[in-house]
Order: sequence, then C-alpha cells, then structure tokens
Amino acid sequence: MMSVLLPAALAFVLGACLGSFVAACSYRMPRDISIVFPASHCPRCQEHIAWFANVPVLGYVFCRGRCLHCHGSISPLYPLLEASLGLLFAAVTFHFLPDIPQVIWYLSLVFFLFACGVIDAVSASQFGGGEGIIPDFFSVGGLVAGLALAIWFGHFAASLAGALAGGGILLAVYLYYRYVRQIEALGLGDVKMLAMIGAFVGVTGVLYTLFLASLTGLAAAVFFMIYHRSFSLQMKIPFGPFLALGALLVVFVRG
Repeated sequence: MMSVLLPAALAFVLGACLGSFVAACSYRMPRDISIVFPASHCPRCQEHIAWFANVPVLGYVFCRGRCLHCHGSISPLYPLLEASLGLLFAAVTFHFLPDIPQVIWYLSLVFFLFACGVIDAVSASQFGGGEGIIPDFFSVGGLVAGLALAIWFGHFAASLAGALAGGGILLAVYLYYRYVRQIEALGLGDVKMLAMIGAFVGVTGVLYTLFLASLTGLAAAVFFMIYHRSFSLQMKIPFGPFLALGALLVVFVRG
C-alpha cells in the first residue's frame, strides 16, 4: 500500500500545479490574454501575486481567499480546480499502478479532458448564452499528444482509428445540423475534443463516451429547465464538460 501512496501523493502535487495552470487559462484564454504574460496578478488592483500565494491550494488558504494588496476576494474556483485535478491525478495513479505506461497514458488524457471541460464550462458561464470555447491548444494539442504517445507505446493504429471515429461522428452531426437543419447544435471544438478522446480510448471508448456524455448532458438540460422554469428546446449548454465526464467514466470503469 505504501508503495502506491507515495506516487499518488506526488501525482496529487503535479495535478494541483497543472490545475492552477488550467484555472489561469480558464480566465485568460476566453479573453484572448496571453497565458505567459503578464505574470499572475490580481484582476482588481493589478498587483503581482507573491510566489507563496501561487502555491496550489495552500496559497489560497494562507491568503484567506483575499489579495494581499487590495484585500479583494479571490474566487474559490482556483483552489477548487487545483484540488480537483490533484485528486484525479492521485486516483489515476492509485488505480493503474504498477503499470507505469498506463499511468502516463491516462494522466495525459485526464489533464486534457480537465482543461477542455473546465474552460468550456467557465467560458460559457462567464459570457452567457450557454456557448463556451474549447481552445485548440488543449483539444488539438491533446490529439497530437495521444497519437505521439500511441507511437511510443506501440498502438498507433488503434489510436488513429479512435481519433478518426471520434472526430468523424461529431463532424457528421455538426454538418447535418449546420447545413440541413440550419442550426448551431454544437461547435467544432466539440468535434476536436472527441477526436482527442478517441486517440486515447479507441473506437469502442468513443462510443461509450458519446453515449454517457449525451445521457448526462440531457439530464443536466432537464435539470436546468426545471430549475429555471424555462422549457425551451433552444436552450444551450456546453457539451465539453459532459464529454470530459463521459470519458472519465470510461477511464475508471473500463480502463
């Protein structure tokens, strides 16, 4: 047990650090702000954030959720995302050890899933309309990473087939609704994201992911319609978070 707990703890730290990066991207990318410059700063007073305040999770606790300069509140979304990805990384490591290639494979997938799902959800909630964005940096970047890892691990054909299946299925749906029904049912970001997922989980995994994403997305849509008392078939919700959730279920149940 101890031989698994230490790697899982290290994976938590790595995940929390990457979660901090995703949290920053979720704020910057929808606003077309560089993810490199300027350095981390308070959005209210624009003062740079001290290094110790940037430590994932602990920095938020140390600062009591406030900027050390203007004392304005800092969104709890940041430590929540950091802790969430940290826990996911720890769970993947605990679940798949001692198979190191499996750990590397699924940690990579979980990172890209988390980034795509979070940024899609956050951008949709911040800018309204139910339409978020899924940056190519993570969707296409994840696709390239998946195919590259597949070459390294020796199952490129299965990975390529999964990517083509994932992208092809949603591309067909996108084209049908866009040009036949003439409505925007989903975006190309969703197409690229499912192609990325397919590169990691293969053709069968893509089908399971799409089924679970559709099921959970439909349940969420019904919940929101009841909650807001607005029964409109034109209601829009981002699909990326549900693709991420579906793929995560595939990883932990089938993986």
